[in-house]
Amino acid sequence: PLPGASGDGFNYYPSYSPNGKWLAFTRHVDGQHTYADEAADVYIIPADGTQNPARLAINSEYSDSWPSWSPDSKWLGFSSNRKDGQFDVFVSPIGENGLPYEMVYDEEGNRSNVFKLPAASLPQDEEFHPV
Repeated sequence: PLPGASGDGFNYYPSYSPNGKWLAFTRHVDGQHTYADEAADVYIIPADGTQNPARLAINSEYSDSWPSWSPDSKWLGFSSNRKDGQFDVFVSPIGENGLPYEMVYDEEGNRSNVFKLPAASLPQDEEFHPV
């Protein structure tokens, strides 16, 4: 088990950044289900487990899960049901320090650290794993 990313509730869907620096994963310490539980959030930890995991500011009060990295390790994709109850793919830029930074605009034109990919949304209740 990786220190900091094991124990203390449910920890699952790990995704190492391609540059080998970070491990993003889904965690929740309460709730009854896994990825679809509202308590599910995306966390990040250095890949060597030398620091405590950080709950990313990209999380919402809804389910946020299934993190996946871009090939250059600069973007983190994840699945969330924060819009209309269906699961959509969202992405966030991730800085060298492993934290999201505000540089994008959401669909309403507001500055945000996360945005939805419209092409990865379907009208029916589908689930998406952003690979």
